[in-house]
Amino acid sequence: MTKREETYIDNLHKKFATLLDGFMNSSVIEYENKEPILNDLKFVIDERIRELHGEDLLV
Repeated sequence: MTKREETYIDNLHKKFATLLDGFMNSSVIEYENKEPILNDLKFVIDERIRELHGEDLLV
């Protein structure tokens, strides 16, 4: 992986961590509703991973 790619990925991680921290520290959404939302996000991420694996099989 190139230095540029590493920097890009590191910045994405930081932005995503900031987004999650903002969500977790938010008082707009009740505490008991946060876990289902995080599970939904996890599902979306898992689906993207499955898509990547599917693309690997097509190559």
